[in-house]
Amino acid sequence: MRKIKRIGTIVLVIALATSLWACGNKKDKDVTNQDGVTVAPEMSAKEKQGKTVLTVNDITVSYEEAVLYLQSRKEEIEGLYGKDVWSLVVDDEGTTYEQLLKDSVYEEIEYLMLVCSKAEELGITLSEDELLDVDEYTADFISNFSPEALEYYNVNKGVVNKIYKDNMLANKIYESLTLNVDTEVSDELARQAVFEYILVGKYGYDANGNRIEYTEEQQKEAKDRADKLREEALNANNFYDFAKANSDDEDEVKITVGKGDMKEELEKVAFALEEGEISEVIDTAEGYFIFHCVSLLDREATDSKKEDIIIERQEEAFDVEYSKWEKEKDVKLDEEIWNSIDITGVLVQ
Repeated sequence: MRKIKRIGTIVLVIALATSLWACGNKKDKDVTNQDGVTVAPEMSAKEKQGKTVLTVNDITVSYEEAVLYLQSRKEEIEGLYGKDVWSLVVDDEGTTYEQLLKDSVYEEIEYLMLVCSKAEELGITLSEDELLDVDEYTADFISNFSPEALEYYNVNKGVVNKIYKDNMLANKIYESLTLNVDTEVSDELARQAVFEYILVGKYGYDANGNRIEYTEEQQKEAKDRADKLREEALNANNFYDFAKANSDDEDEVKITVGKGDMKEELEKVAFALEEGEISEVIDTAEGYFIFHCVSLLDREATDSKKEDIIIERQEEAFDVEYSKWEKEKDVKLDEEIWNSIDITGVLVQ
């Protein structure tokens, strides 16, 4: 289930001070294809302005709105992975990262509009104070542009205002439908414990990085090593430092976990320990583990888990209603306009 709150912040992360997108208003000349046939050029950005890209039930999304949603995610992704990420192929079907992102944003927009389309049916509207907030957010966004830039970038108050309204309305619908969800979560249900551990693996790697399972003799040697490490760990001044120096797991030696997060044979032993206690050697298919119990209840992690559980309950409750709406939705997409939006460089061609 996609969280509406994630969509609700989408406009707020748009980079405003640097490059957004160029707005070319000239229509391209007719072109000749490889068969010598003259074909009509693709619509220019000017011709696309104001056109509806997507309709979900009775809610519409304009070309400008679609570009703003895409631009927000484009800025976010390029900030993480650089501008060369778009041509990266992500699966065996040849899907590029550009297409992956566009598909993801399309799903988010459709999801958001479907929720908004139920506002009248549910009797949910934005209050005067909420509309004033929307106006404030819009004014703040617009203030980052000069009048010339607004025209050049094809950003206008109406488009920005609608996006903020849609996001706020969707969140209000979500909150309304999850209002009665049980928010009481016990410490025991959410309990997060902290363990440090040593792993002596039952496998190695060849020169090409391929995993090689140990022979019986090698596994016996590994078990002997694990037994020896446990004895040494009992007298170590600091289990964490000792584990870092001796564990075959180079990624981590300290974990914060709850019930159900580990394999059963590990969980059974780890959660039976007292704080400060070191376990016997635990034999698993992966290797030999030695656990040290740091804390049986990490307060901060447990409280965070409680929040996660409440969110899961809310999403499950909301999904019951959303699933009904999805079966009856009426969606129309202008594929020509949507497909013409190229996020690899400037968004509006």
